Amino acid sequence: MLNDSFRSRYKNVPLAICESFSWGTEIHNHLEFELLYFEQGAFTVKVGDKTFSVSSGDIVLINPMEMHSITVDKSSKSSHKCICFDLSMLFNKNVATNLQAEISLVTRHIPSASPHNEKIRELFSKIYEISLEEQTSDEIEGEIYAMEMQAYLSLLFAYVFKNSLVDDERVKPKSLDFYNAVISYVKNHYNEQITSKEIAKSLSFNQSYFCRNFKKNFGCNFTDYLNSYRLSLSRKMLEENKSITQVAYDLGFVSSSKFSKCFYKTFGVLPSKYKANSQ
Repeated sequence: MLNDSFRSRYKNVPLAICESFSWGTEIHNHLEFELLYFEQGAFTVKVGDKTFSVSSGDIVLINPMEMHSITVDKSSKSSHKCICFDLSMLFNKNVATNLQAEISLVTRHIPSASPHNEKIRELFSKIYEISLEEQTSDEIEGEIYAMEMQAYLSLLFAYVFKNSLVDDERVKPKSLDFYNAVISYVKNHYNEQITSKEIAKSLSFNQSYFCRNFKKNFGCNFTDYLNSYRLSLSRKMLEENKSITQVAYDLGFVSSSKFSKCFYKTFGVLPSKYKANSQ
């Protein structure tokens, strides 16, 4: 699922931030690079086919187009901050190109005990701090703001590559044609009872080939992806005071109980309680 939520927050530069308390995220991906700092609590972060147990002080880096999700341990208070930005912000365009094409893959998990954590956290905090400054319509001040932001982002990546915080694995660039075809199909048919067999046939793929290629490109199976896409739409529908049965039907779930089970597994709260709290 190509996530456009960050793009809507862009102002002077193609960078946006957010802070989340006690909420995770469903499986999604985007073209931007993402930096995550976990302030308190315990989390499970899944990036592609890798799963990390994350705790207070840890940092996670998400490469472009990697499928990822955050699950929160609800037994204690939790919060994390996020910086998401377009790679055009980096001064070194070769680095940006290699990251976008997956020639380089930055190490995902930097635990609090890592000797590199303090420096990366320091740069993360500076970038976050700058992004909180009030944006301006003045052209010169806007350019200064952009240069300062670019400088700190470039310093962060200079540190990452200088200290070889790059995964040894190398993967072939993902097929954008395959990505776009799947995303378009799901966007137009998510409310139907679709299966991997049906989407494979619609896209003129052998089912076995489609499933292998889907797992390779999205890091999960098709059913999990489809349910995550549906759930990404569900909270807004509940906030609009639609009944749980209606939401389940509109999203293509086989039953309201199946929807409730998936919603609870992803968000840690029943849709009935979420709906009541949002009114």
